[in-house]
Amino acid sequence: MKKTHIKIPHKCGSTIMNKIFRYGSGICSNTYRDLDHVSNSHHHESSVQETTFTRHITDIDQSYAWDSINNDNHLFVVRHPLSRLISAYYSFGWTHGTEANWVQDEEERKIVSDQMKYRKKIIQKTSLDDYIIDSLDSEIDNFISKCTQKDTTACTCILPYEMFVTDPQQFITTSLNFLSMSDVVEDVIDKFRDQLSPVDDRTDDIVNNNLKTHRRSSDIHEWRTKIDTDYINKETKNKHVDKFDQYADFLTSNGVQ
Repeated sequence: MKKTHIKIPHKCGSTIMNKIFRYGSGICSNTYRDLDHVSNSHHHESSVQETTFTRHITDIDQSYAWDSINNDNHLFVVRHPLSRLISAYYSFGWTHGTEANWVQDEEERKIVSDQMKYRKKIIQKTSLDDYIIDSLDSEIDNFISKCTQKDTTACTCILPYEMFVTDPQQFITTSLNFLSMSDVVEDVIDKFRDQLSPVDDRTDDIVNNNLKTHRRSSDIHEWRTKIDTDYINKETKNKHVDKFDQYADFLTSNGVQ
């Protein structure tokens, strides 16, 4: 059986992309395993392909060989480090709920919920620039950096989240072709068409009017106007400038302006 592993970190469009890939797999009668939420998985006895999905990349160096050919196929989706953290700031500080309903154990659920509530309060007291400074250099940032330097191989497809925002049809076509699901591209696009249209920036309504929405902005370059990059670079001693430049080159190589 052919196996493909999809890894999309938090705040890189993982929620909608999980739905898209699961739906496409279902049409193709392929097995789809959501490693984060077992209830979202489906198994087909006659399937010739198995796809796994996860947002967690903590074990990436153990599960994926960066400098050699892997036996299975791998699809990664990444996002500009600054844009990803802007999204995380507003999501974890304002729009996301604080009840860990997915945790089965009652005591553990309370602990996780309390942690989420505490994090929300801390974020709301922290400036966006300082939140980014404190959050850079995470495992996800290192994963993104490796992805932007990875040479294309037959078994690896690495796509920018920004392509999904600016040209969702191209993103869906490219990713489903890689997943050997080219026959269902049009069906998938039709199914999710209403969720792929651009949205105006809703940041002010989120902060000032407590608007709850999963889609905040379609501006892939909002980091240029929402944060003080000079301040961030100074406070981090220019440690991440090369990574930002690498990501810009990565976007260009994927035809994203």
